[in-house]
Amino acid sequence: MSKNSLPVFIAVSCLGISSIITQITLTRELLNIYQGNELVIGFIISFWLILTGVGTFLGRYQFHIKFILVHSLILTALIPFGQLLLLRLFRNTIALPGSTLELFTLFPMILLIMFPYCLLSGYLLPIACALFKKQSGQRHIGRIYFVDNLGDILGGLLFSFLLVFIMSSFNALYVPCLLNLTAALIICITSKYKKTFFYIIAIILFVIASTRFGLDETSISWLFPSQHIIQKEESVYGRLVVTKDAEQLNFFENGVPLASSHNQLIAEKTVHFSLSQVSEDNLNVLLISGGLTGAIQEIQKYPVRKIDYIELDPVLIQLTRQFAPTTFSQYVEVHITDGRKFINESKKKYHAIIIALPAPVNIQLNRFYTLEFFIALKQRLHPGGVVSFTLPGAENYYPLPLVQLYRIIHSTAKNVFSHVKLYPGGETVFVLANHKLTNSISDLLTRKQIKTSYMNQYYMKSKLSKDRVDEINNMLKGTGEINRDLYPTAFRTQLKYWGLFHQVNFNWLWGFLIAVSLLLFLFYRPIESVLFTTGYISIAMEIILIILSQASSGYVYYKYGLFITIFMTGLAAGSYLSSRKNHNSIIKIKNRLLYLELGLIITIGGLIFITAIPLLWKQETILFLLVFCTATLTGSEFAWAGQYRCAHKPPGASSLYTADFLGAGIGSLLTSALFIPTLGIQNTIFILLCVKLTGFLKLWKFS
Repeated sequence: MSKNSLPVFIAVSCLGISSIITQITLTRELLNIYQGNELVIGFIISFWLILTGVGTFLGRYQFHIKFILVHSLILTALIPFGQLLLLRLFRNTIALPGSTLELFTLFPMILLIMFPYCLLSGYLLPIACALFKKQSGQRHIGRIYFVDNLGDILGGLLFSFLLVFIMSSFNALYVPCLLNLTAALIICITSKYKKTFFYIIAIILFVIASTRFGLDETSISWLFPSQHIIQKEESVYGRLVVTKDAEQLNFFENGVPLASSHNQLIAEKTVHFSLSQVSEDNLNVLLISGGLTGAIQEIQKYPVRKIDYIELDPVLIQLTRQFAPTTFSQYVEVHITDGRKFINESKKKYHAIIIALPAPVNIQLNRFYTLEFFIALKQRLHPGGVVSFTLPGAENYYPLPLVQLYRIIHSTAKNVFSHVKLYPGGETVFVLANHKLTNSISDLLTRKQIKTSYMNQYYMKSKLSKDRVDEINNMLKGTGEINRDLYPTAFRTQLKYWGLFHQVNFNWLWGFLIAVSLLLFLFYRPIESVLFTTGYISIAMEIILIILSQASSGYVYYKYGLFITIFMTGLAAGSYLSSRKNHNSIIKIKNRLLYLELGLIITIGGLIFITAIPLLWKQETILFLLVFCTATLTGSEFAWAGQYRCAHKPPGASSLYTADFLGAGIGSLLTSALFIPTLGIQNTIFILLCVKLTGFLKLWKFS
């Protein structure tokens, strides 16, 4: 690498590190202030990619290139702090504290806050290509793509395996900030920008001094007005906050109320509808989450021998021990793991399995309501054992999406358990068993001498009145769809319920995105169409492979960083290998692109075959290999597309990056929030195959 190109190399690498850390940090923050599902996450990623694509499009307008590069690096170092502070400030400015943000309030806010950073980071890529061009010839686009991916790899590794364990999200932003400012300093030294050099030194000193201002703690307090924050803990799974309001303690996980002290009714409903119907003594009970609600204390009112308590986040266990110490006794054994993974690997039998998890509002939670999971639960039950969980309910009126959710879960459970009973109320409790279940819960509690504060005969008479029971039984008439790991119908229905709550019909949005995709594909030149479809299918394949890993081996958070790193490594390897030599023959370059297109088509076909055989898609080595193959072919294709564009006409890095980002942005949203919930994973893969075939045919016939 030449002396002149080294500063550009460093700048683009720092930009890649900064971009990936900033994206992860802001996504985590958005999920903290707004309860997220795949739709929200899909919107965030899609907005990020599309806005970055707009920046790369504007990169075709270039002037004072080094001056722009230096000052853009300064801005990308500082803007993320402003983004995060504005998110926290606006949360309770645009909506009442504690209320749910409306979608049409949230999304314009996301767009406005993300816009400056994404625009600049996207704009810098074509700028860097222009600076790098003299040293690399027509390979410059592929080389910048490689360097940017190298920065993404380093950023993903740095955040996922170091920063997330030792820093809060806010403080993690200091790392990319100082890296970008250092890169700007290096360019100033090599370009002899003396005034800017001292200006950057002053900014670095101010940034270092700002670590003493306590901005993180102060801005978090904006999210909890009128409450006193008594403890804040950051874990790899998110942020846990404990607040005090009068005499009540409130526990928040990722901004969502998790539990409150003095809320005995929730604990009683979680436990007694199911455990009162177990006739044996010396009970083995499995509780998946729910320790902070007081469920363990209620379980210990029965003659238990052992309680296995499962919680994914060790920090949550720490808070439970600190604020609810009576929860733990000699009967309780804590397991810090994923609930489904524990069920799949354990050989122990239980008299009751109580699942205190939220409804299937995302694909991660949907795993606890599928046919495959219910089969695993049945294998872990003693004869006469019960399983219970709680779903959202209603006092008087049940909206249609909620009724559909009940039917799906009921039909799925009935395929495994002979008896499935629903207990209505503010929340609806499902109890599953292979023996007859009863509505006479208060009689059972009296007979067993179980003392309760709320679930007495008067409460039961109100909640389990004949009209309420008849109403919920009538809802279940008819056959519901089956919820499966690879066909998450419950999550799809929960999305409808979520959309109804926000008074939003997403059909117009899906129609608009599909129409835009078709128009872009039709009006793009063949080479841009190829990159548009490749960006679309590569990110969709990554999403699908992550979901498959999640379904087979439990919560994928620890492995998410590994998936991202493998994907970015594949992109970097492909772009590097394909940009080592200049090729001037358009025919040869086109043939290489066609071979790469066939490689992607074969990879998608391989995934179709693998998903048909559970023994294969449950092997993580195969999933990692598919991620790497998809990414390597994608990176190689981008590098060859750069050479094709240079050989065919004047360089067009801007148009290539734009096509890639737009395809990835639209693909991430449609795949995660429309195709997988609606059609299932296997049908979604067929759609990806069709998308890639159209790109191949357009390149073959019209280029």
